[in-house]
Amino acid sequence: MPYGLKGSPATFSRLMQKVLGHIPPHRLALYMDDICIISKTFEEHLVNLQGVFDALRQHGLRVKAKKCAFAMKEVKFLGHKVCNKGVQPEEHKVKAICAWVAPTCLKEVQMFLGAVGWYRKFIKDFSTIARPLTWLLEKDVTFTWAHPDPTRPFVVTTDASKVGLGGELSQEDAQGQLHPVAYFSRALTKRERSYPTYDREVMAMRDTLKHFRYYLLGAQVVMRTDHKPLLKILEQKDPFGRRATLMRDIAEFEPRIEFIRGQDNHMADALSRIGWNVKWEERDEDTSKVATIGGSQDEIGPCKDVRFDINDFQLQQERDPTLKPHISTHRNEHGLFTRDHKKQVLLPASLVPTILSLAHDETGHQGADKMLARIEPHYWWPKMKAEVENYAKTCQRCAATLAQGHRKAPIHQRPKEEKPFALIEVDLKGPLPRTKEGFDNIVVITDPCTKYAEMHPIRGQTSQVVCKTLMGWISRYGLPNKVHSDNGPCFISETFEQFCITQGIEHTFSPPYRPQGNAGVERITRTMGEALTKLVDKHPNRWSQHLPNVQLAYNTAVHTSTGVSPYELVFKEHPRSKFEIITEKISPATVREKTERLRETVSEVFQKAQESDAKLAEKRRERYNSKTSFKSLGVGQQVWKRNLRAKTFADRWTGPYVVVKPTSVTKTSYVVRRNNGTKEEIVHYNYLKPYQIRPVKKPKSRNPPKKNGVGHPALGTSEDSESDSREEEMQPERRYPERIRRPPEKYT
Repeated sequence: MPYGLKGSPATFSRLMQKVLGHIPPHRLALYMDDICIISKTFEEHLVNLQGVFDALRQHGLRVKAKKCAFAMKEVKFLGHKVCNKGVQPEEHKVKAICAWVAPTCLKEVQMFLGAVGWYRKFIKDFSTIARPLTWLLEKDVTFTWAHPDPTRPFVVTTDASKVGLGGELSQEDAQGQLHPVAYFSRALTKRERSYPTYDREVMAMRDTLKHFRYYLLGAQVVMRTDHKPLLKILEQKDPFGRRATLMRDIAEFEPRIEFIRGQDNHMADALSRIGWNVKWEERDEDTSKVATIGGSQDEIGPCKDVRFDINDFQLQQERDPTLKPHISTHRNEHGLFTRDHKKQVLLPASLVPTILSLAHDETGHQGADKMLARIEPHYWWPKMKAEVENYAKTCQRCAATLAQGHRKAPIHQRPKEEKPFALIEVDLKGPLPRTKEGFDNIVVITDPCTKYAEMHPIRGQTSQVVCKTLMGWISRYGLPNKVHSDNGPCFISETFEQFCITQGIEHTFSPPYRPQGNAGVERITRTMGEALTKLVDKHPNRWSQHLPNVQLAYNTAVHTSTGVSPYELVFKEHPRSKFEIITEKISPATVREKTERLRETVSEVFQKAQESDAKLAEKRRERYNSKTSFKSLGVGQQVWKRNLRAKTFADRWTGPYVVVKPTSVTKTSYVVRRNNGTKEEIVHYNYLKPYQIRPVKKPKSRNPPKKNGVGHPALGTSEDSESDSREEEMQPERRYPERIRRPPEKYT
């Protein structure tokens, strides 16, 4: 492999992984051209060596004898000393760090943090200890180190420039003085630099909140920005794409957003600009260095490193109070306690989140059954099944992306008017191919009582045109009591509302994105569209010529639900059609008798038609409701809202929203609003589902610090209390009092 090529390390690593990747990691550790073979006995070592040599020989690779060492009890590997006692840092490097001269400039701070950061796994709370030094990476930064108070609100100030993002986490003291806690900044990628200002500012808010997630989850958060449009970000209706993802991540923290003048936003503005005014090639290199030197690994998230230290694992098993009743004499080959005679290792509580994350987050967010299938052969802990099910149930990524997981509301019969034309339903069909007369839409008006409908071609979809068409209907059949429509722009306009008020008509709506709420006219519109499609054939711009025939055919056909035609119920006589031309010539008296008989029994026919319609509607309703499982939502409950505009790979659910109130007694539609938002909207029950909140586990110490021989008051001194709190945190959210759990007497 030639030196100096940019892709050489990656190419060579891929080659070595291909050659030796089949060997289990507990037998071989591989990094570039360094091969470390691990064995318990000398005989096993010879077998492992033979396997490595065979693999190298098969691929035409050779090793240099002078650089090899065999059957060593102690080796130096990647700056560490590896032996049968474990992994330790090299002594001469530790001495060099201890003798390091105090840094006096930014470059020396970076060098020191880079050297110390290589051994951060041997230093408890390394990020907390090194935080004052990481702050010094920004020039002219002064600070006083103090621990933040989790009971007080956190203030997060953000800003975005054309080259980077910046954020400051701070907190006010009792006197109202604002003190910095930590800072965040990063450079924008080439693609992100092309985003509009609004998106960059939102991204600064999201990235800052996620960076300080371990501080902010469960705490009061005040978000400050100098971009005024962001004050209403959580009230945006039906976001989609990139903005929907950003808003969902921000809403998780439930921040209260405040405006700050740009001239007062000094620190966040500086963090978004300082250090990023370099060429792209230089910026990429510098950014990667800073990420390695000063990056924090304390954030909550999926754990990538799954290699546990055996000694630490065993120590945690012995100290975990929830495992004490289950610990026996059974151990595996590594000395870890197992469950009776089974191979399941008893998992300490501190490692449960890591295993759950690996089984769910790292495997494509699979369900609880598949999670258990992965975990059960290897690990066990008390209430494992319940915790696995709760973890999968409260996963926000699953809730936001899966179409399943919500109940459907039953159908309720809308009160019907007993008089014809007392209630009318109206709908629009279009835009359609423009005809030579200029028509490109159809207004469909129907009377649900008689099923009678009219279909009018119109130009455009303006409210004025629709009102004019409705006025023509009124001139023929009189003023209705109600007009029912969907939420189309022409129906929710001020012009249409003023028309209804002037005519003394009550205007009602179907729920948004819920055509079933206007089912009668929607079904007629569908029938009309199907008939026109068959009639226009190869001349779609002539549909208006066929529309009168479609209307006549519909109104004179026997309706399934009433048993008679809409024409007969309205005009009290049989419609004359081409089929009766011959009948009239042969026996005109027969036609007259038929018409007279209909007029005499019109009230009876109308009554039977109503009963037939009601029976059929009830039958359909019972069939649909038998497949539903309805559970009403409570006022103040958090819910997900279906994103009906979701595209490929976009979240299907957005939230959380808060239920304000139901819109009717049946509780099939609700008024909801965003958390901390003010804009309200009506959403049908079928497009809502409960928002499951995963309990946030706060870090606990198994050895609380002592103060004058007394345990820290905030942490307590009883190990049993940790067991109880763990069990309580993993219980699903309930709306009724929980049974008080007390530790057994043998552990008190």
